[in-house]
Amino acid sequence: MQAWQLDRDFSLGTMRMQVTESGELFSLRFVDRNSPVTEEQRPTQQASPYPPLPEEAERVLSSTVDQLREYFAGKRSGFDLAYHHTGGPFAKKVYSEVSRIPPGETRTYRQIAEAIGKPTAARAVAGALAANTLLIIIPCHRGVPSSGGVGNYRDGTRKKGELIALEKRLYGTSCE
Repeated sequence: MQAWQLDRDFSLGTMRMQVTESGELFSLRFVDRNSPVTEEQRPTQQASPYPPLPEEAERVLSSTVDQLREYFAGKRSGFDLAYHHTGGPFAKKVYSEVSRIPPGETRTYRQIAEAIGKPTAARAVAGALAANTLLIIIPCHRGVPSSGGVGNYRDGTRKKGELIALEKRLYGTSCE
């Protein structure tokens, strides 16, 4: 699979979007521009220029940037994007349920597990949310542990807390 990526700065940091040539967003995450580049991340030398960005991939990246700007400005709470995630049927149920949580609110992993009909699967819910590669689009930051705190997050607990606080401030909804 050939993929393209684009980094853009938003109010909470730089986000990296990755899209397939067919125009499916498959990764969205925060990146730390100050961290050292590892050998695996270093661009390779090529004799010819990079291939041009396919029209559909360019359209999806542009739409993703526009929708994220609206989200961070408090003008959008959901997304209308073609995306692809690698989760199985259980993860898809979890992602669907967490997407129903209004911005500025949270639900415990246990509450999410109960909502999808798997009341004893709180740890599995946390695992599915941790595997999410489409941060914000699939709002895994709205899932929290019942023991308190914000819980783990792919891009750090600080960033998760910032997202929850941002949504609470922008959308005027209190967190549970």
